[in-house]
Amino acid sequence: MSDSTATIGIAAAAADTTPTTSSTETDNEEEKIPVAEAATAAQEEEVGEDSIGDLAAGMKILKETKVEGGKSAWATTIETFRMIDGKDKRKDFLCESLEEANTTLKKMVEERQKEDSDKPKLDLSIGPLADFNATEDDLIAAFVFWCKKEDSTDGAEKKGGEATYNCSKAFRRLESYVDWMETNFKSLVKPDPEIMQKASDAWGMSFTHDKIGRLVWWIDLNAIDTKKIKKEISLDDSMYYVTWASHYAILDRGGMERGLVLVESMGDVNFIQMMTMLPIDVGTKLDRLTMGVLPMKMKSMLLLDCGKFLRLLMAMMTPFMSSKMRKRMTIVPKTKSSQAALDDTVGRESIPQGFYGVEGGGLEDIPIVKKFYGKKKERETD
Repeated sequence: MSDSTATIGIAAAAADTTPTTSSTETDNEEEKIPVAEAATAAQEEEVGEDSIGDLAAGMKILKETKVEGGKSAWATTIETFRMIDGKDKRKDFLCESLEEANTTLKKMVEERQKEDSDKPKLDLSIGPLADFNATEDDLIAAFVFWCKKEDSTDGAEKKGGEATYNCSKAFRRLESYVDWMETNFKSLVKPDPEIMQKASDAWGMSFTHDKIGRLVWWIDLNAIDTKKIKKEISLDDSMYYVTWASHYAILDRGGMERGLVLVESMGDVNFIQMMTMLPIDVGTKLDRLTMGVLPMKMKSMLLLDCGKFLRLLMAMMTPFMSSKMRKRMTIVPKTKSSQAALDDTVGRESIPQGFYGVEGGGLEDIPIVKKFYGKKKERETD
């Protein structure tokens, strides 16, 4: 079997799922997966048999593993990718300024909380807001900033153009957020600070701000202690930590107002290792949280040191991404310089010390557990 034939076969097998849509953020209409488009995109990657074999084994696992709702992990992943930017609908309520949008979204929430509402109330207090000295109003503000039209200025479209903020889209996202938090976070027991720090060390994630004030979320797969995550940290504690850290990303003022840059270094991790770091059902839940539920204002995503298997996977995923997401994503293969990509996107001075394979400006990452976890008075009555 030639490389190109195997590549097309994998792409077609991966793309034959038509996910049903159950989230409040997705349409009820079935969406057809563009099989031929996926196959063509995958064929363009020149990969060897080993990379194809790794990807084929991983795809088989994803397609055979059922997760919450009875769908395959692959179908759920595709559905999540389609939720990254949300959906604009014809009858959505649009606003022209930040102040108007903020007031409108608050009113939407207030209407839902009324006793005579025929829909369930939205509990915005489930998340770890107090740790970050944030309020429910701050959470609502994060959704408002998220729904702002790209490259627009408040009031710029007042004369005949499109409005700047889609408050209906923000409200749908907020509903999805509350539903996810009710289902997956509310019942978790808050870990002790020592356990949270242990989880933070094991997960190897860090945060800084870049040269224009955006929040940068750094993930170094080589720095993740998979042995500790699997054997010393419970799944509930890992779920709590990643959810908690993700809330920092949306409540930080730089991330909220200027946007988020995600930098992920793949290092020497292969597809199977990446997939099995957590049980697949837990991984798909956290993917749904970070990509499909939280109001992360993603400005740029850099995937560094990518092997052929990951480039093939991303080629297959490209047809399922919005055009905006494709423009934000940069894939740097092992044969090219991660340093140059980072210097250009975030600035060398923003790279934290010790990040895999690149030089930084000596900047210390933000120690979010030591700085925030359990420090606020609001938590004393929990």
